[in-house]
Amino acid sequence: MVGSSEDLFISVAKELAEFISTEDESFRAPDGRRKELGFTVLFPVDQGSDSSDICIEWTKVIGNDRQHSPLIAKSLLTTPSSLAGKDVVAQINRALEKNGVDMLFSTLVNDTIGTLARDRYFSIDTVAAVTLGMGTNAAYVERALEIPKCHGPLPLSRDGW
Repeated sequence: MVGSSEDLFISVAKELAEFISTEDESFRAPDGRRKELGFTVLFPVDQGSDSSDICIEWTKVIGNDRQHSPLIAKSLLTTPSSLAGKDVVAQINRALEKNGVDMLFSTLVNDTIGTLARDRYFSIDTVAAVTLGMGTNAAYVERALEIPKCHGPLPLSRDGW
């Protein structure tokens, strides 16, 4: 099955809504706050701002339905032209809204940054991540002051990292 990028994000939002519905009350967001959603992508995006990430090119090819869960098998067989040039953040937010998922979309990162963030969460000693697959990518921890794209208030973190 080949679907559109809208189909992809609708499928993800539906699965997310189902997952959230099974959560215990202790995992609910405090009053007046929304849960936040981070999203890892495997294709290049132009990250112009915190609220706009334009897909440059759909670079992933998915083999066949047997390699993935039913959700992934149906939704990831997306035509390359259906996402290129579109705002990934806007598409995800629309899909979340359509499916009644009350979450704040806060972060879009590539797979290597996602790996670094996950590992650093569990060990502050983690300083780099490398992804080897269809391509190669590396990421490392840098002080926020050294990142030219960071504008406005710096994030609150340990030791300025």
